[in-house]
Amino acid sequence: MRILVTVLLQTLLLFPLLAQSTEEGNTGKYIESLLIPVLIAVIGYLLKMFYEVITEKSRRQRELLEEKLRDFYWPILTRLEQNDAIWRLILSKRSEMDDLKTTIAHYVEGKIILKNHREIMGIIMKSRYHARFDQELNKQLHDYFRHVAIYEGILESGEKTFPGLIGAPYPTHFDKLMKQRTEELQKQLDKKVG
Repeated sequence: MRILVTVLLQTLLLFPLLAQSTEEGNTGKYIESLLIPVLIAVIGYLLKMFYEVITEKSRRQRELLEEKLRDFYWPILTRLEQNDAIWRLILSKRSEMDDLKTTIAHYVEGKIILKNHREIMGIIMKSRYHARFDQELNKQLHDYFRHVAIYEGILESGEKTFPGLIGAPYPTHFDKLMKQRTEELQKQLDKKVG
């Protein structure tokens, strides 16, 4: 860019000298023949730079959306949906459970649901910055952390209670909010890609 501006300035500074050294009738044509290509080159270069800046900004925005979805939103949402499906199955069968089904349900709770909760908490701790400006989601994340800590304590202690009964209910809007935010970001990404 500097080289192009320097060439343009030098050309403009040389015009008075060129005008003196050429015949009077040809000066305008000579200046036009030099000036027009230089101006076209400068304008073309500036347009190219402007296009590259816009393209780069769009690429960075797309990469940020991809990173948020890949490292934070989709992994959490997938695990939440898996836990929800399992938890609904356990709750729907709870009234008709015998000892074997109860043992299996406790195993599933401890080995699958709790494992997913731990993975979600790990993702949140590692990549929470992706939601740093979302106050509503951050409140739900805080409530989720508290719920999971109490839930894990209950399972480890063998107590027959629920986190909600001791002040740490499951954040009611967390799953819905994660789904909503994930879909919004995915739509934004789809627009940028398509």
